Amino acid sequence: MLGTPRQRQVLDEYRHRLVEAARKHGKAVAMLTDSVEGVRQMIALGATIINYSSDAAVLRSSYAAIAEEIRRSAPANR
Repeated sequence: MLGTPRQRQVLDEYRHRLVEAARKHGKAVAMLTDSVEGVRQMIALGATIINYSSDAAVLRSSYAAIAEEIRRSAPANR
């Protein structure tokens, strides 16, 4: 199933099953995602706890953006 065209559909089906079971038993639903669209999807699904990416990935992305800004604003080497 992983790496096939059905991957997203199958994972979504399992997520729905998990949310239904958690609700049935009065449990919170925690999901991990790494995109804003993923956050929207998890909210729509009914997740009550959403972990966005990881601290390392967020820091890396922020530092990369800062480094790129510095490169663009630095005078060209002669």
